[in-house]
Amino acid sequence: MPAPAAVVVTNGNGQSAPAGFRLPQPLEVEVRGSDNLPIPGVTVTFAVTSGGGTLDSTTTTTDAQGRSRTGATLGASVSQQTFTATVAGITPATFTETATGIVPVPVLLSVGGDHSCEIRGGGSVFCWGSNGSGELGDGTTTARAVATPVVTGQSFTSLALGDSHSCALTGSGQAFCWGDNSSGALGDGTTTNRSAPTAVREDAPSSF
Repeated sequence: MPAPAAVVVTNGNGQSAPAGFRLPQPLEVEVRGSDNLPIPGVTVTFAVTSGGGTLDSTTTTTDAQGRSRTGATLGASVSQQTFTATVAGITPATFTETATGIVPVPVLLSVGGDHSCEIRGGGSVFCWGSNGSGELGDGTTTARAVATPVVTGQSFTSLALGDSHSCALTGSGQAFCWGDNSSGALGDGTTTNRSAPTAVREDAPSSF
């Protein structure tokens, strides 16, 4: 296997969010060899280089696709803020994000057992609180003490929360759910917990 030769940004550059808020998408890079093919198992170090933000993880390892990622929260100043991803001996990849001074106003709020969610202008959903079953929808099972964006490309108009799962409707009436699915509450035909919005299936074949 060739040695790492390049660190390339694959997701998360050029985002914006209110100062002090979590970025909607993770910072992600791909490590490639001299043959331009991805390399798994490489240590990548993420760092905050300006703006005073924070990272979920500073040291990660590339997956089978040669990619490594971490979540990031912007610092409190209204400014451009930067983060880097570094592999030893290679020029770092840089992420430049924008911290704005406008905090979106929630248009709908719902409270579950130990978590809460809100819909903001534009149909984006943010959740916070307990996340043991993925009920915050941010792709993890890590509890959050601040509003955290749900990982989805959908725009929602209404939502409802259970004790440890969440559901939302798009403008066209399509339902998506995430969180605890031990009793099939997510409606996707399985009993597998989901940490991101999953489409409810009509007449879904059951795997119970």
